[in-house]
Amino acid sequence: MSQICETRKNIVTNNPEENNKAIEIRCLGAPEFDSVDKAYKVAEPFGEVLFIKLEDRDNKVCKVVFKNFEHAQNMFEKLNSDPKSSYKVEYSLEPLSTKLRNCVFSFWNFELDPVLPAHALFVQNLDDRINCDNIFGLFCVYGIVDKIKIVKNGVQVQMADQKGAERVKKYFNGLSLLGRAMSIRTLDGIFVKKDEPPQISRGGHLPLEIYNSSSESWRSQIADQPPRKELYFYNTPKSLTESDIRDLFKKANIPDPVQVDVLYNDHYRNSKGIVKMNSIEDAVQAIAFRNNSFETLGNNPEIRFIFKLTFYKD
Repeated sequence: MSQICETRKNIVTNNPEENNKAIEIRCLGAPEFDSVDKAYKVAEPFGEVLFIKLEDRDNKVCKVVFKNFEHAQNMFEKLNSDPKSSYKVEYSLEPLSTKLRNCVFSFWNFELDPVLPAHALFVQNLDDRINCDNIFGLFCVYGIVDKIKIVKNGVQVQMADQKGAERVKKYFNGLSLLGRAMSIRTLDGIFVKKDEPPQISRGGHLPLEIYNSSSESWRSQIADQPPRKELYFYNTPKSLTESDIRDLFKKANIPDPVQVDVLYNDHYRNSKGIVKMNSIEDAVQAIAFRNNSFETLGNNPEIRFIFKLTFYKD
């Protein structure tokens, strides 16, 4: 990590005249930076983007690092001189040495930064109902998922490291999801490339998703064990009931669990529990469609949570 931080420090300087490649963009109104994709679309026309970080939770500020100083200078001059611009651009005056997990959301262009290794997988024989979020929910059980892109004949998945990619391939290759055996192999390169745009949107979802699953809000309990029928859920409200769990599964067309045990304890901030499915295939489907999903409790929209689901570990 020290090497990564040092690399980021070398990217920026405290003096804009010393070839500073980092700039800060502030929204003066709509549209806001509610996703990294929007920030990228604003920055990308001015040059090759190395890093994007959303700075605040009000979606008003983002930080961008370009590959070249000229790209940052170009954006600074053009957006600030345009009277119709919705953005104010300043040079960033602090090194980007913050660890990735402390970001609201972040994106590294791994193809330009070899310090951060990644490993890509190619997944085929998926049902048309499977989208990027389903793959993310499933694969992050075994490692950190950085990027997912849907192409004509399959799905490309970029894992953050080789171990995660190996676990996904070892445990999911040949396993059935929605009645179809997944075929998973390693891509020739270690990155999901952006040289050709994603081509297919599944179920109305974006065909390209970039995730920061090392963020606390997305982090799953990474396992190194084969899939099983028993599942472990956590990060749920204390008032959650067995009926609520069954309803969550029913809404996603997941087969009804054989058994649901909600574990309560006065010392727990949240509830957690164990779900037993009828088969491993049903368990895999449950994780794909419910892990890391945003949920509300029953008919109460004020109780919102991110439902976490993984394979149970003895």
